[in-house]
Amino acid sequence: MGAYARSFTTPAIITLVLYCVLWVPGLIANIVYLMEANKIQQITGQAPEGKGCLTAMLAFMILCFLLVCVFWMVAIGGAT
Repeated sequence: MGAYARSFTTPAIITLVLYCVLWVPGLIANIVYLMEANKIQQITGQAPEGKGCLTAMLAFMILCFLLVCVFWMVAIGGAT
């Protein structure tokens, strides 16, 4: 039961630090940890601790990336 009772709080903190240092490794770590948390949730039927944080970080970082892309396109469009 030890592997199934795993907490993803520490991996979420590690992922946040990776996002602050380098965005792409943070994204990769977030996806890997989230996939592992999803597997544990499928096995146990309960979301492991920290899964919600990983999900929220992934959604927030994707939203930030999309906003940067939109602002960049608007800035390029306004410059021409």
